[in-house]
Amino acid sequence: MKILIDTNIILDFLLARAPFFENAKKLMQLVDDNKTKAYITANSITDIVYIVRKTYTIDEIRTAILALLDRIDVIGVDREDILLAFGLGFSDFEDALQSACSQKEQVECIVTRNKKDFEQSNVTTVDISDFLAEYAV
Repeated sequence: MKILIDTNIILDFLLARAPFFENAKKLMQLVDDNKTKAYITANSITDIVYIVRKTYTIDEIRTAILALLDRIDVIGVDREDILLAFGLGFSDFEDALQSACSQKEQVECIVTRNKKDFEQSNVTTVDISDFLAEYAV
């Protein structure tokens, strides 16, 4: 199964944010066990680096991002993705761009903990708890 992991879940994992860390860790384990193929968007990397720089040094961030890239593929962002994202009617552009890129990559679902943020998405959106309940072994 191909999924896009919402930026917030990656942040939950990297920052060990309670109470969300455990689900993020379980999702990453599914990826590590090759039970799902995971993606994030290229712009998510810049957002993640910007946010975690308040907690980690640049060397720690580099190590964490490189480890993340060993597990997860990155969907590039181009002009067409940006134009599609603006046309989706989202209030949050980052979420719109993730949705547009998910559509381009033909992922089966976006895994998030904020389904309401993706109500305008053309890609199925699944809450992380529901995803884990269905796919975790």
